[in-house]
Amino acid sequence: MIWGRALAFSALFSAVLGTQVPQQPTFRASTDAVLVHVLVRQGSRSIADLTCDEFELRDNDVAQSLDSCSHDAMPLDITVVGDTSQSVAGPVLTRIRRTAGEAAALALPVDRVRRMGFASAVQNLRAEQDLEIPVAMDHGHTALGDAIASALMLPADPGRRRIALVVTDGLDTNSAIPKELVQGIVDRADTVLHVFAIAASRPAWMSVIYSSGQTDYFWFLRDLVQRGGGTFSDVTPDVDLRPRLESAVADVRTRYLLRYSPVGVAAQGWHSISVQVKRPGRYSVTARKGYQGVPKFDAIPSAHAR
Repeated sequence: MIWGRALAFSALFSAVLGTQVPQQPTFRASTDAVLVHVLVRQGSRSIADLTCDEFELRDNDVAQSLDSCSHDAMPLDITVVGDTSQSVAGPVLTRIRRTAGEAAALALPVDRVRRMGFASAVQNLRAEQDLEIPVAMDHGHTALGDAIASALMLPADPGRRRIALVVTDGLDTNSAIPKELVQGIVDRADTVLHVFAIAASRPAWMSVIYSSGQTDYFWFLRDLVQRGGGTFSDVTPDVDLRPRLESAVADVRTRYLLRYSPVGVAAQGWHSISVQVKRPGRYSVTARKGYQGVPKFDAIPSAHAR
């Protein structure tokens, strides 16, 4: 199924910004429980025996009490997103197709694998064999931002951990969704996002495609994976990505699921999350950087209220 750009933009815009409400009614802002997937390592070893009391979680620098802390095995939703635009023709497309197949092969019987392809539009795929350059009038465009947003907005199952693996050359020339909205979607998705950018070389003109004042062409993709608690890789087609894929999927399986109900912070606006381990020793902690809070309306007065 091809997702229309205008329809996708409208739906995503509404989902991120929410429905506008009249200014007159008053409300009490509140936030539901927040789920945070956390990976804890000591060196190269994953730590699996921490208790809730050994975590320190801060929401906008305010210490929070954890409602629960689990390390149970959970099935995964693995979404593989492959670039099929004209710019990846040749060895890069071969590597993208191979990587998509390797990623899907990492799924266990209890996991669920979804495949998506994108050029100027985003498409659901049946198998990695469908990752081919479109024969229709594509004009060589690439909607990378739209593809990432679409993958992260797939229906979520609370009983599964979610990971999105995006394989592309990194070019984005056709996305309809503004970067700020894509960032907002990543903040809300609670999905671990990894992006693999593959190209034989990077021309100098790439650094000026985004009129953002950034010197790094990939600043936006790096920002997205940081928000999504994953990694960004810029590699050539001859690099074997299977070890990185294996590490990415294994890390999601071994993450803690922390749950807390925010206290002492406003519901709306950006919430920065920091997680530390209080157990003695040196640990590396990987988790989402925050989330976008949404005010919850307890009641909206009738039209006759004064």
